[in-house]
Amino acid sequence: MTRFTLGTPRLIWLYLRARLAGSTMAGLVLVTAAGWASVRRYGDDPTVLSIALTLFPLAAACLVGVGSHGPFGEAERTASRHLARYRLGHLGGLALLGAGLLAGAADGWLVADARWLVVRNLTGFTGLALLTAFVLGGRLSWVVPVAFGLATLAIAPRGVLDAAPPTRWAWPGWPGADGRATLIALALSTAGLLLVAIRGAHSEAETTV
Repeated sequence: MTRFTLGTPRLIWLYLRARLAGSTMAGLVLVTAAGWASVRRYGDDPTVLSIALTLFPLAAACLVGVGSHGPFGEAERTASRHLARYRLGHLGGLALLGAGLLAGAADGWLVADARWLVVRNLTGFTGLALLTAFVLGGRLSWVVPVAFGLATLAIAPRGVLDAAPPTRWAWPGWPGADGRATLIALALSTAGLLLVAIRGAHSEAETTV
């Protein structure tokens, strides 16, 4: 029997395949295409632009969060130390891919710092999704970021286009130059990535009666 040591390309391939990484990447491409097409068609409407800056990074982040679901349940928790670098590379790579795609799609949007805004918001929403995955599991990782994103849009649909920034907690609608929003997004992303990388997403099997 052929033995594969930790870190071989074969093992990495099996890890990514088990987590449907290819499907997640395809989903990120589709989200980016939808964002590009919607702004291309309705980009003269400031409200559409503002919503796009939140909605499409949110959708991409949810895909990354769902990608944290491990198919082997508690067995993955037992092997968490050995899988940490694979999780970090997998989820970090997906987030970087989403950021690059969305930044490219936002090029030309008639909003100041549009490319930075989609990257910042994707970073923060990804952190929220991964923190939710750590508590509820990968399959439910979208719940908190979607609720938060919709609440942000409800309270400030024009986001960065408003004369005054939205309320304190609605950081996705803050201007690109606001350093606090960047710090919040980075803190969420760092916490989410580290927790899920080291410990893994919560296994739904643990809550099964």
